[in-house]
Amino acid sequence: MVGVELPTANIQCMKRTVFDTQFLSMAVKMFLRVFCPKSSRIWGYNSSDPDDWILKIGLYMKTLKIIIERGEDMFGAYAENIQGVYGAGDTVEETKQSILDSIDLLKEYNSPENIPSLLKGDYKIAYHFDAESFLNYYKGIFTNAALEKITGINQRQLQHYSSGLKKPRLPQLKKIEDGLHNLAKELQSIELV
Repeated sequence: MVGVELPTANIQCMKRTVFDTQFLSMAVKMFLRVFCPKSSRIWGYNSSDPDDWILKIGLYMKTLKIIIERGEDMFGAYAENIQGVYGAGDTVEETKQSILDSIDLLKEYNSPENIPSLLKGDYKIAYHFDAESFLNYYKGIFTNAALEKITGINQRQLQHYSSGLKKPRLPQLKKIEDGLHNLAKELQSIELV
């Protein structure tokens, strides 16, 4: 049995780089042949399938991208990269559950060859909001004053975005996203004593 330990920093660096999955699969296969010819026991994980390894170390994972939008009287959602996955609800939580039910129904009532490959095996779901839906969904948590402080966008403009009166341009969306991600990093670094 061969044990190989790779530096974690290299794996983290790889996660942030976009790879062609065929190239990545080939690289993992070569690695396994060279360093683990008889066994693929690394980090306590037994498998000879390179695709299992790629998923295990997180170099790529299939992602189902769900778009959530607010309508006049409810929220709606759809899968951007799979046909036939739709959901709706009065709240975002109901809409997310509706999407999960839609995926379950798609898997249950289709033959295995008709199930999209993305839904076979492990995958993650990424929820994407339009600005109006996001601002309304988190209205009880983030006031416009708090969002102004986090993003640098004035309250009146944020109110226009949340009401649907105006749509934010790409630089404004980036400001909102970056501000929220920075807040999340700050909150994750806090330890209470």
